[in-house]
Amino acid sequence: MPSVGGRPLLAIGIHARWRGDGRIGPRRMSNGCWPIPSAATRAEMAVKLAGQFEAGALSQSERQIAEEIFRTLTRDAATRVRRALADHLKESRELPHDVALALARDIEDVAVPMLEHSAVLTEADLVEIARSGGPGKQLRSRAANRCRRVVAEASSTVRTGGRGATRRQ
Repeated sequence: MPSVGGRPLLAIGIHARWRGDGRIGPRRMSNGCWPIPSAATRAEMAVKLAGQFEAGALSQSERQIAEEIFRTLTRDAATRVRRALADHLKESRELPHDVALALARDIEDVAVPMLEHSAVLTEADLVEIARSGGPGKQLRSRAANRCRRVVAEASSTVRTGGRGATRRQ
């Protein structure tokens, strides 16, 4: 079973219990249904998993599972969950492009960290978001500002032959 920090992925921040057979697994409710973790629990799980992803503590197969979890979380109904994901993956250079793009196209509260910091987003992505009739004026403005910054940095690099170019933090 894939694990994070020695704990099964299923047990990270999600209702779990010791099964008695040496494994940890999800706990069913008394009516036999699987519980739905709260938005706070899902956000906490997103933060923990993003931390492990960024720290490089996951094997290749665990990274693939984590990426699928991120894709699922980009569609979570709770803004809190998507915002936690964006806040903790905004500077990741290993984040799949589709996940970064989904977060950048989200509502402003979720998109702004990705628009301001994500190295995964291309200039074309930023232009497309700035031109779109997206969810908010501020969102389009931030995408356009970052796009202008990228173009200015590239122009500076070309003019100076690579000397004096600024590096984005």
